[in-house]
Amino acid sequence: MELGDGYWVKFRAKQVPPSVQRPHGLEYALTLHAPGARRLVGYDNAHVPNELKERSVKGRQTQTFDHVHYEGRRTRFYDFTTPGRLVEDFWESVDAKLKEEGSHE
Repeated sequence: MELGDGYWVKFRAKQVPPSVQRPHGLEYALTLHAPGARRLVGYDNAHVPNELKERSVKGRQTQTFDHVHYEGRRTRFYDFTTPGRLVEDFWESVDAKLKEEGSHE
């Protein structure tokens, strides 16, 4: 989906059998791209988040794959609650990043 000024978003989602990594039964990737296809923000559950690879995280009961990528920053956990909340959180991140980029008011 084109957003203007060369920025665009891509949504990919499919229902999967619930598992420890995807207890909500959804495999997804929502991404914001800059002109030239550079990924600026990405919400997904395609792999183990770096936080689990690099260290033990206190208070985590499961090893869910849900996480967020921000360009120039470390990957961080994302606490998935519902598909609707995921989309809302993604658009909030998109708005913030576009403002940071100076693309939208």
